[in-house]
Amino acid sequence: MSNTETKTVKGLLGKKRMAWFLGLVTVGLGLLWVAVAEIGFRFGLLFSLNQLELMVLLVFIAEYPRRRFFFNIPGWVIGVVIVGISVLGYIGTRDWLLLVKWTLFAMINAEELGIDSKNIGDALKSKKPDVMRFVGTEGEYGEELGLTKDWAARIVRHVGNYGEVYERNVGTGSKLGIPRGLNQLWNAGGILYAPPIR
Repeated sequence: MSNTETKTVKGLLGKKRMAWFLGLVTVGLGLLWVAVAEIGFRFGLLFSLNQLELMVLLVFIAEYPRRRFFFNIPGWVIGVVIVGISVLGYIGTRDWLLLVKWTLFAMINAEELGIDSKNIGDALKSKKPDVMRFVGTEGEYGEELGLTKDWAARIVRHVGNYGEVYERNVGTGSKLGIPRGLNQLWNAGGILYAPPIR
């Protein structure tokens, strides 16, 4: 069979349909990647390529871009799809990182406001503006993150403020017995500071 008789995917689909096909494959696989990463985060599993393996594959593809892989697809196409999936995966996990960051900020803010797991019920009845914003009785900040209004109060109710979590896990109330030192709030001589919830 000669090269002129061999039909590639691009030859079968045409340029315009091939572009749509590559776009849909990239976006579809990217969304699948985000879903798999979300499942991995929720259940403590990691379903992703090792970064070193990914880099070796991309270097190989850069070295031999015209090399044919499965279904006679050129290496450069596979490289574009892999990079697209990685970018879409990163975009999908940015929201997760934002949520983790604001969870830590909420725990630090709770300690600064004097709110802990024992007095969270009283904080829900407070008339202080900072406390009302924190527990969600005033403002819409939780909804801006895609959460409920009382998201910060629920964190404190279930795990406590930063000080409680520290003491229970690594502080003097644990087997490790590590003193807080610089892990104190900024107004208590430490370096912990979080932007207020507004």
